[in-house]
Amino acid sequence: MRRAALLLGVLVACGGSKARAPAATTPASGSAPATSAARTRAPYKCPPGRASSITVVSEEAPVPLVLPEKKKRKRDPHAVPPPEPATVVVRDVVWGPDDASILLVTERSDSTGTLEASASVVDLATGSVRAVLDARSGSRSPYGQRFEYAEWSADGALIGIVRSDAIALWDGRSVTAGNAAPAFVIDGAPLIEADDRKLAFAPVGHSFATWHPTVKQLRFYDGRDNSKPVRTVTLGADTPKEVEEMTFSPDGTRLAVAVGVVASSQRHTQIDLYDPASGALVTTLHGESSPRYDVPSRVTSLHWTPKGRGIVTVDSIGRAHVWSAMSDDPPTTLLEMGFTGPSALVESGNILLVGGGTLATFDLRARKIIHDIPGDATTIERVRPNRAQTVVALPREDRVDLHRFSDNAHLTLRLTPTGVLLHSDSGLHAGARDGFAQLRATIEGSVTRPLKADEATYRPTLAQDFLASCPMTP
Repeated sequence: MRRAALLLGVLVACGGSKARAPAATTPASGSAPATSAARTRAPYKCPPGRASSITVVSEEAPVPLVLPEKKKRKRDPHAVPPPEPATVVVRDVVWGPDDASILLVTERSDSTGTLEASASVVDLATGSVRAVLDARSGSRSPYGQRFEYAEWSADGALIGIVRSDAIALWDGRSVTAGNAAPAFVIDGAPLIEADDRKLAFAPVGHSFATWHPTVKQLRFYDGRDNSKPVRTVTLGADTPKEVEEMTFSPDGTRLAVAVGVVASSQRHTQIDLYDPASGALVTTLHGESSPRYDVPSRVTSLHWTPKGRGIVTVDSIGRAHVWSAMSDDPPTTLLEMGFTGPSALVESGNILLVGGGTLATFDLRARKIIHDIPGDATTIERVRPNRAQTVVALPREDRVDLHRFSDNAHLTLRLTPTGVLLHSDSGLHAGARDGFAQLRATIEGSVTRPLKADEATYRPTLAQDFLASCPMTP
């Protein structure tokens, strides 16, 4: 009991004195440092309410949008039916260093089964696509490769995408200027599961780390020279080991690696802490009690508390543990949720967001669920809070749901052939006009219907208004 109290004290020490929903305007301590531009930017002023109408995407001369009438055509019984439209699935979304842009990782498939992966750098202010990173870029296959997930370094210098054959790196600054060619392709090896590859950027500095499952190596890179790793650590020489998750500490001085260890037909999880500067193993948190499960299990999410004193893990059977990074005491079970999914730790380390069919918000100090945002039965692929920790992005099949922590306001982002469509539940919309037919209004929970012409309002600053906690009313 005394150990459990000490470990919980580590978690509470990282937070405030009161459990609450994540703040809307104040970044949590330990979050990625804001850019100098963000620090000197003048306070954003919310626009006044506007009349309810549909207008074209033009601030200079708004004109009512007239939807064309559908013409009836005679059906030719001998005509070949047109191919079914391609289906776009959003696999991941990553916030840019200043929260002004995002990276959408998507897959497009057609009726023939052809799969095309890409990643689009989107300017939220304009709804335009600045660059498209093609899966064929730097690939040995003419058909390209599948994109699994992406990371964007805190300083904006590097974008990394885990592909099915390697990890591709782009210069983040040149990409935003329209250059879609990758700078380097590293850790290449075909015929392995892409989910086994790992990539983690340090929150400060230029370094990053990768896990190469084929050769069982942790590789540390400088970031200013990505042609080869500066340090390499080989795992599993004596005992079979596999890296389940890994992430840097808030100050970038330690890399936490959740390692699945198989010994004597039993599997347990330990957390290895490495010094990125030397590649040396600093200590191992064995966790000999709670992680040794009666059923197969693995760590699916790994989070440092903001001050670097504790580590929160979520496993594949729906349990959350807190580990002390200061000692090798067994971890304490905080939650037995009954479900699992992608997660994120926000609000000074006190709030855990877990995605499944819904987004559940847990207070780790009270050890209970405090909020649950319903969904539409689609699966949340990732849980991605923005850098300021005011908004969370949830990739769901063909769209990204954006939820604001302060008031639970909701915005939907969809990729269209001409750009990005943004729309709120109240009918506000911005960006690409060709996606207007996708606008939906929420009626009695998850039941939706198409918006009528007099229910939608074009607001060109919709994304900025949403991030600045402006009211989402027409």
